[in-house]
Formats: sequence, structure tokens, C-alpha cells
Amino acid sequence: MIWKRLNDHGKNWRHVYKALTLLDYLIKTGSERVAQECRENIYTIQTLRDFQYIDRDGRDQGVNVREKAKQLVALLRDEEKLKKERSQALKTKTRMAGVTSSLDLEQARPATSGEEELQLQLALAMSREESEKVPLSETTHSHTQTHTLKTNPSSLKHMRLTERGFLAVLLLTCNGVVKH
Repeated sequence: MIWKRLNDHGKNWRHVYKALTLLDYLIKTGSERVAQECRENIYTIQTLRDFQYIDRDGRDQGVNVREKAKQLVALLRDEEKLKKERSQALKTKTRMAGVTSSLDLEQARPATSGEEELQLQLALAMSREESEKVPLSETTHSHTQTHTLKTNPSSLKHMRLTERGFLAVLLLTCNGVVKH
């Protein structure tokens, strides 16, 4: 499919550009066989250095295709540069994988459906408040919100949260006052 897209013309310049971008990524991060196949079909990529398409508004949309084709041909012809790029891509991939695993995403998830519901309600309330952009002087004081939550936890659905109110809810949740 990639080679088919590289043979598109004119108004399908985006297909060609995306195929070149994908090849660039695969050459750097994929199997060595990808680079080998690209070397075997380098003529197809070389012809794209002359790609032309000017849209109705007179803009040269082929310039990105031409530049990407030149970069790929240069990369495929320079074995040392290709090794360096593949090595750099592997380091980046390893580093990114380490960051993801070190975050331990499972710990960030809610432990119970009640906790999930509370997080959802808080997010909705914060979003609603952000969209309304109420000045701080017009909001309810956090002390009143805290008292309301202690006496009626379901009022969380109807309250307007300020930053102080959010902190109060968070503290109450941590202390076990608000439970679902």
C-alpha cells in the first residue's frame, strides 16, 4: 500500500507525503528489511524529488514531498547516517518506554467505582466552573461547602467548586468524610 501511495499524483499529494513520512519512521525504527526494501526501490523515491502540484490558490503543495524525498534518498545512500539515526531512534524508544513504566499508571486509577464517580463529579464541576468563569467574590466560601458536604455528601453534584472548595472536597475524601 505504501508503494501504491507513493505513485499517487497531483491532488493526492497528501497521500504521497504521508507515505514518505511513514517510510521515514519505519526506516529509522523498523526492521532492517524495511531499509533494504527501500534501497531496492530507491528509484521510486528519487522520482518524487521532482514532484509537482500547485493547488487552485497557486500554492506549491509539492514542496514538502520533494524535500522529504530528498531527505530519504540521502539517508538511504548514507549507511553511517542511517545507523546513527536507527541508534538514536532506539535510544528514544527505550527512554520513552522507561518513562511510561516508571509512572505506574495503575496507581493513578480509581480503586473503587465510588472513587471513580467522585473523580468524575469533581472533574465535571471544575469544568462547569471553568466555563462559567465566576469571579471569586461571587462564589460560596469553602467553609460553607465543607459543612454542606459533611451533612449531605450528595450535594457534591449540585455545588459550584472553587479552588478552595476543590481542596476541601479532596481533604474530606482523604479523611473518609465523603464516601460513595
